[in-house]
Amino acid sequence: PFVYCGLLSFIMLPFYFLNRRKNKRKRIYYAVCLGLFCCLFLIEPLNMVMHAFDQPEMFAHRFSYFFCFIITIIACEQFVSVRDIKMKWFGLLSGFAICVFLLCHFMYDQMWDEKYNANTGVTFAVNIVFWIGYIFILKKIQEKKWDMITWRVVITFFLMVELGVNAAMCMQRMEHTVMKQDTYDAICALQENTFEKIQKEDDSSFFRIAY
Repeated sequence: PFVYCGLLSFIMLPFYFLNRRKNKRKRIYYAVCLGLFCCLFLIEPLNMVMHAFDQPEMFAHRFSYFFCFIITIIACEQFVSVRDIKMKWFGLLSGFAICVFLLCHFMYDQMWDEKYNANTGVTFAVNIVFWIGYIFILKKIQEKKWDMITWRVVITFFLMVELGVNAAMCMQRMEHTVMKQDTYDAICALQENTFEKIQKEDDSSFFRIAY
């Protein structure tokens, strides 16, 4: 499913679970929630339950925004303690993340046709640049070289740019999986004709239309 909620959230995520200063019970609770959502994504019968026992049209895993919401909350709680994280751990996480990005890139190349694959070389390169940018900003925050207002403005602006750029790249790919406006208008016109025909026949049955 599409569960993207920003690189900064995923940078903070592992440090939250490794931070012993955070409430243990709360860490377990969040881990269980994330694990449960992974099961809902991967196990088809559970996925069907979340969609009222029906196969969703066009967009699968429509409940995935809950997953993003939980990750964002976790990231916010950890960001408060960002100055307690040593830079070497950011370096290790960066190396691991690059390996994961490369693995996902090659896996998607094998699994999906190019026109359906949002994880392109350009996407990979752009997100590596954003990742480096986040590490640079976090380093400045740790070194206390920026006052509170400055680093809040910088990181908010950088976050908005990153989310906007990634959203734009994903939207460019969505035209292959989501119908264009003129196609949608044509289908709506056809459905209106069908509705009018049903009304003329005085048919009071219940219909569910899917295409």
